Amino acid sequence: MSEDEPWQVRLRLTDSDSVQSFESGSDLLLSDHTPWHLPLQTDAKYCAALWKLLMRDGVSEKPTHVGLPRSKRNTQTPISEQEDVGEIPANRKGPSSCGGPNGRKGPISRRRLRDHNSLLLAILDGLVDRGDKSYSLDEDDSLMEIEAIEIPTKRQSIMRARMRNLIKQYTKRNIQTLIPLRLRSSDYMDLGELTRAEAQIHGFKTFIKYTWSRNGHLPRSLPFPENARGFLYLHAPLDELIATWQIRFRITDSDSPGSFNSGVDLLWPDGTPWFIDVGTPKDPRWALPAIQERLQYTDVDQPAPDPLIQSLGQPFRVDFQQKQLKLRFVGPDGRAQYFPQRSPFRVQRTTGYPFYNPYTGSAMVCFERYSARTSVLRTGETLVLRILKILTPVVTLMPAHTRELSMRELARQLPIPEEGALVMVQNGESDLGTRKVRYHILEPVPWSVSERTVEHPVVQAILDGQTSY
Repeated sequence: MSEDEPWQVRLRLTDSDSVQSFESGSDLLLSDHTPWHLPLQTDAKYCAALWKLLMRDGVSEKPTHVGLPRSKRNTQTPISEQEDVGEIPANRKGPSSCGGPNGRKGPISRRRLRDHNSLLLAILDGLVDRGDKSYSLDEDDSLMEIEAIEIPTKRQSIMRARMRNLIKQYTKRNIQTLIPLRLRSSDYMDLGELTRAEAQIHGFKTFIKYTWSRNGHLPRSLPFPENARGFLYLHAPLDELIATWQIRFRITDSDSPGSFNSGVDLLWPDGTPWFIDVGTPKDPRWALPAIQERLQYTDVDQPAPDPLIQSLGQPFRVDFQQKQLKLRFVGPDGRAQYFPQRSPFRVQRTTGYPFYNPYTGSAMVCFERYSARTSVLRTGETLVLRILKILTPVVTLMPAHTRELSMRELARQLPIPEEGALVMVQNGESDLGTRKVRYHILEPVPWSVSERTVEHPVVQAILDGQTSY
């Protein structure tokens, strides 16, 4: 660079850490396609650390006119003979800021470049993928870059802490699930000392904040506690409505999902659990998949979607007033097959009378493998239902045409559902082609799915244990 041109510090983007890649690289550009730079002003204290680096690398002295207009250049006294500028005050503002993509200033760019932090901020800005508006970073690689930077200043540790905070803030977090039983190591988050963190949850972008309001005052954002490392999860109490569900943060000692149960919830300053309200969130789209997923095996008395059965023992909710069980079995390839079954909680007094549901209530149930023991039942292994938990109390409901039917007769036709027991029926039903054959059984037997359903390869894979949930 000639003496007539202003000296600048620029950032050269390269495809590797090799020195040879410098020539083939390109300078970091602002939104107006001009090179980003730091003007080397000899009388600016924020340049002191940069000048020390340059002089260590072979620059004999500081030109007096570097970075100054011609009218203000002073060539009388070499800067090398002047008094050392000393340490840099932390509150002095730098000369410029970096523009964001598409001509807008991004979160990093809105920060004024300050004194000796300017170079570090520029390096961070160079690490950012300029085409990604989410400002995603690879945290481990970026921290290694920051650790490799050497700047002679007593505030070095403070600068590194600030940079770690920035890197953590703009690190991409992709949350796959909010259900505790399905958490993965990739769902682990480090929110320590951040004022907000960006995350992709179920494909939706959102920001997580530690906003606190006390005694009716306006809420203010606080940094997350230093130990805020763990998992976001859906807190869905079994005895509460969906409107009261919350997204909470479980602090754990590692990124292993197995450490979830031994962890503790993140708390507000007053000691109550930190949460995001699911009932009335500003942008509820990212919470809906978790709610739908939870409803497949929750005991909250709300309408549940058609269950997706992926394995034996998977809990799902049924209502005793359902006319049909709309079951979808998922095979090893992830494809679901639809197998509607007449509800085992419907009975018919006798031929010619309509079917009816004599019980109200709901329960959590699951499928189990069952081997038929009589010649009347289907031979071989089949699927039966076990009642895991009664969610709402069972109440007997007698239609008008069955009022003369005694409770004893009803209990013999359809035993009352009991927690922990199999779903029992008196009359079985078998599908033989398109013709249904009725047969009478003296003793109640476990209800089971149809033969046609059991014979399907997807259901056979579940019976053989080839799938899991």
